Amino acid sequence: MTLTSVKNKINIRVGITFLILSMFFTQFCIGTETNKSKDTGSLSLLGLTIGSNDQNVPLLVGEGTKVTSMIKADDGGTIQLGKELSFVIPPNSLDKDTEITIEKTGKADSNIQFKFFGQGYKFSPPGTQFAMDKPASLVVTYDSSKISEQNLNLKSQQMFYYDETSKSFVGVPTSIDYAKGSLVAQVEHFTSYALFAVPSAAGNNSPLITLQSPVPTQIHADAPIYIRADVRDIDLDGSIIAVKLSYKKSTSATYTNEVAMQPENNVSISPTSRYVYLIPSTFYTNADKLAGTTLDIKIEAWDNKSLKSTAPVVTSYTVNHNCLPNTLRTNLTGIQNISAGFQRNLILSCRNEATNTYLTGQYLLPEEVTAINNVGKLDKPGSAGTLFTATKSDYVSSGKVQLKLLSSVSNSVTQDFTILPGNVQTLAFYETDAFGNKIASLSKTNEPQTISMKEGNVKYFAIEGQDGYGNIVTYFPWLNADWNVPTNGDLGTLDRDTPTSLVVNLYTLDAKVGFSNMVASIAEGAIQLTQTIQILSRQLIDVRSNFNDATYPGATHFGSSPGSIISDGDSAYAVFQQSQGLSAYFSSSERLSAYRISKSSGLTPLAPVFTYGTLGNNAIAILSMAMAGSIPYVLYSTAPVLNGDASLANGDIKLYVKKYDSSSSTWLSVGSMINSELNGLIFSYSIGMNGADPWVAYTSFYSNGPELPSTDFSIIVKRFNGSNWVPVGSSLTSNTPLKVNIQFDGSTPYVAFNEIDTLGKSKLYVKKWNGVSWIPVGGELNLGLTLNASLHDFKVFGGKLYISFDSDGKLNVKTFDGTNWLSIGSTNLNFTASTTVNSSNLEFNPKGTIYLGWRESTGVTYLSHFVGSTRKIDYSNNQIGGGVFDFCFIGTNPYIVQTDGQRSWIRKYE
Repeated sequence: MTLTSVKNKINIRVGITFLILSMFFTQFCIGTETNKSKDTGSLSLLGLTIGSNDQNVPLLVGEGTKVTSMIKADDGGTIQLGKELSFVIPPNSLDKDTEITIEKTGKADSNIQFKFFGQGYKFSPPGTQFAMDKPASLVVTYDSSKISEQNLNLKSQQMFYYDETSKSFVGVPTSIDYAKGSLVAQVEHFTSYALFAVPSAAGNNSPLITLQSPVPTQIHADAPIYIRADVRDIDLDGSIIAVKLSYKKSTSATYTNEVAMQPENNVSISPTSRYVYLIPSTFYTNADKLAGTTLDIKIEAWDNKSLKSTAPVVTSYTVNHNCLPNTLRTNLTGIQNISAGFQRNLILSCRNEATNTYLTGQYLLPEEVTAINNVGKLDKPGSAGTLFTATKSDYVSSGKVQLKLLSSVSNSVTQDFTILPGNVQTLAFYETDAFGNKIASLSKTNEPQTISMKEGNVKYFAIEGQDGYGNIVTYFPWLNADWNVPTNGDLGTLDRDTPTSLVVNLYTLDAKVGFSNMVASIAEGAIQLTQTIQILSRQLIDVRSNFNDATYPGATHFGSSPGSIISDGDSAYAVFQQSQGLSAYFSSSERLSAYRISKSSGLTPLAPVFTYGTLGNNAIAILSMAMAGSIPYVLYSTAPVLNGDASLANGDIKLYVKKYDSSSSTWLSVGSMINSELNGLIFSYSIGMNGADPWVAYTSFYSNGPELPSTDFSIIVKRFNGSNWVPVGSSLTSNTPLKVNIQFDGSTPYVAFNEIDTLGKSKLYVKKWNGVSWIPVGGELNLGLTLNASLHDFKVFGGKLYISFDSDGKLNVKTFDGTNWLSIGSTNLNFTASTTVNSSNLEFNPKGTIYLGWRESTGVTYLSHFVGSTRKIDYSNNQIGGGVFDFCFIGTNPYIVQTDGQRSWIRKYE
């Protein structure tokens, strides 16, 4: 026989053998019951274990394709198995360097709910564990067409691991990236893993619940039990709206506790489909450890179409361990060094009663975590442990963290830390929002660049450092300002908040522009980065200018009385009385025009608050506004007939309140006419908010005829009770009132007013409602017995009362200290001492700074603020003559309304 023929015979025999084995393997994959019974011996030749009829069986292990790689614990790494699988191990997830093998396996039997598809994988060495705060990620690609061919629901895909103890498959948190066609599963330990999915079904599918292993996996008495479940709605547009956990001891006939499960707080290591609940340590104590007693749980869920899960998850846990008293410990030992900006994960464990040993991986969840001093912050404890982040930037500091179980067993442990500066090699500046989120990269290297900001505004900064290994550490750094801009104002301050904020306060009339350096450093200046700050002057910018929207065709005469503006901090609402017509005295189109202003969308005209009608209208040019949350309210008056009644008495002037309804884009009436008692109105009224309930105060008199004088004067306060306007107490005065303003401190109303006394002097007072009557607050505010005081504005902020007024034309601001009214700043705040001021406005910016605006007899308007008792001018302007302006804040920027008697302006100062 020739050598060639021998080779051919050998090749033929090898081919036949391979064909037979291939046929056996094919029969195994088809997996009929007959095949299983017949081919046991043949399959064993392939190294496969046959599954039984049990719901859950081990994965059938075959030769398949495998990969082996050495992973260093400190560095972590990625293992790739062909194009279908990536296994990613974060740094320090393993406790030691490990040679890892991943091997494709055979088929696994499906359970009642889920069906196996795709491929199974076996990971070794068995028992390998990963840090719960840094689990490994198993990334597997899938073919959506193959899933459809098997009539499986794409959204239901989930990775399961085989639990050797319970002989069942347990779901792990799995997220699906539909764009990439991949799944990401979190791996806490090594065993066999396989992909499962639920068969597709038409219509609204019930929520899908898969129970995950609790923490600890072996339940301890006298310790919390962290219940975890993956809950998803597998419909195309589905979502979960509620997940309920019921739990009890098996000795109880019914579930004694029903609670809502919440998405796990640490979304960085698990998808939000994981719902959790921490059963407190006081529920299952060592006293409950009777023979056969278990902890029973049931989990149910509801989707966004109110469909309840058809099959709740019900299971029992044997509580076979107890935490021995005073045996808690963390995964760290001794005093741990930690650099500022870095983290330590605290994992709690205890010694068990049954074994008197600490079980590896049997982590507990502390119910109370306390930082003993201010050297760091703690994330909420979860299945991943408790993260402690060092934040103190001192060169060397010591700190402690205490972890407790709140149970009948006295258990707590204290972990000591030595806080060191971060080992940073490079620094970079970042601009952030107020919450520390990076919104712009200012410098990716150590090269400085120029940052521009306007005076009066705030910029937030953080520094990002990198150590010698390229690890990123975010710092809230020491910042020092090297200001070199000449100014007669206060250039700026650096707040020590988190993150660090730079507030530039350049208050100069000539609005200087300049440059300044900001130096950031860490580790006592060992590394620093200088950043140049350019200070730009703030500007008065027209949002909308020179407008009148009463819209009368062919109009030659225009009217615009002083407007009012109010804000909820994010959006402002402005209202003007505007008119147009062919006559200066009988305007044919007259209305209260309304506008909404926001920083993001700018100005939006709204429907008018009120349209007065046709020829001969005469509305009183006073407006008062208040906010109930984000809803503006407007108090206004009408005088529908001009009939020679000089005093407009006997109810000719009528008061109404409207509120804006954003859903219908209309102004809705709040009750009916307010002053229905038909008292005459002396041109002053004000609205305030008690939560969502409006109150009004107005001046009035009673007269039997159309003309003054009268001796029956009142200041009336009414509140809206949901249906009607009802009086609150009796009149605040019987003298002739001139102006009134109502404000609230919490639920307590205050009314400021001035009146003419019996000697003909204008006196200024504040009263508050004590639930029974109106009582004085601190006596009269006049600066002297012979001086007249005229009320301008009244505000309550931070529990303190503020009032602006003029004393014979000299501008003043006072605040109440609980006993007396005290002046803020000078008793003559006029910019030009010899001028007179007849009206002013008070507001507070988001930081609580008092702002004061006024117009002097020269025609110049001013905006200023107080630093302590010192008034600083923000700007002066004489471009618009006529009415006094009103202003409010959107963010840190004042928004201003002005009129010149004919047209309107809305402006901002930024």
